Amino acid sequence: MQTIIISIVTSLIASLIFWLFFTKFPEVIKYKKMRPIIEYDICNISTNILFFLQMAYDNRGMRPSVDQVKIKANVVDESEYRLMLQNKCLNESYLYDENKDNMIPIGDELERLSNNICKGIEDLSFYHRFMSSSEILLLKKIKVTITSYSYLDQAGSKSGDKVFFPADPTISYMSNNFKIINNYYFDLNKIIFKFKYLDKDLNGFVNDFNFEKSRIFYELGYYKKAHECALKISDNNRKNGQIFMCLFKLTKIDESLFYLEKYLKTTNLELIYIRSTFKDSYDNTKVLNKLYLCRNKNEVDELLEYFHTERQLKGNIISELYRLRTFYEEKIKR
Repeated sequence: MQTIIISIVTSLIASLIFWLFFTKFPEVIKYKKMRPIIEYDICNISTNILFFLQMAYDNRGMRPSVDQVKIKANVVDESEYRLMLQNKCLNESYLYDENKDNMIPIGDELERLSNNICKGIEDLSFYHRFMSSSEILLLKKIKVTITSYSYLDQAGSKSGDKVFFPADPTISYMSNNFKIINNYYFDLNKIIFKFKYLDKDLNGFVNDFNFEKSRIFYELGYYKKAHECALKISDNNRKNGQIFMCLFKLTKIDESLFYLEKYLKTTNLELIYIRSTFKDSYDNTKVLNKLYLCRNKNEVDELLEYFHTERQLKGNIISELYRLRTFYEEKIKR
């Protein structure tokens, strides 16, 4: 009996050793080799989704452009997407009414980005065994949603000798789709922030998740969490700027000014190139005094003029978008 038990135990141990050395360990090695590729490709998909969503804010490359962090933080609601898409159409075939000079065709670019995203997702299907079920499912949802509409449709449908055009040439009907994609984009980035094998020098720049998380928490209004992440940022220059922003929002003004001064001393960039740092504080007297103390007057004045002009431009664009929305709503009612 004892001999049988020893034989069984020995056999089990031998099987375990065989499984470890010929199955488990090779699988772990393969996993560690494949994950950097998978994580890199998922990051590229994420970048293309961001570019896709940014198209709603396209202004023919002119100011003002959307703050990317708003999209990353998923604070853009469906009504804002609907408004932003009010002057967007698919292509030039939709430029047929009195508002044609105000319309921006973006269908070709949406098609290109959609194809890039779908190809990236399809390419990852070869690596499903090294991916989590949540990654696979979310990518499938993104592909289904982003291909819900055709981005190459032509305006006008012929009936006999007549050609009929839509009353509303815009793609504001896609607003719900844009919002759903933004939701998935937000969820995808939460997965990306947990990546362990991603090359930090992604696409030529050092990717710091603590910096990205701090910016997102800041945009969401979670300033304490944003501050906690800011303290972990590896680049001292970025760290000082982000800590200043968080402390300012936490109403720790004097402490924030200390980090502002450190930030201004460690960067050679002119204020106009780091303007996002001051988007919520440029009109604060103490902050302005510190800027004038650390930089020359012309540089500070240029920054203030930029924000003033930006506010005017945004106001003009929003007014035009509301005008277009009212125009087409009334046209459809007729």
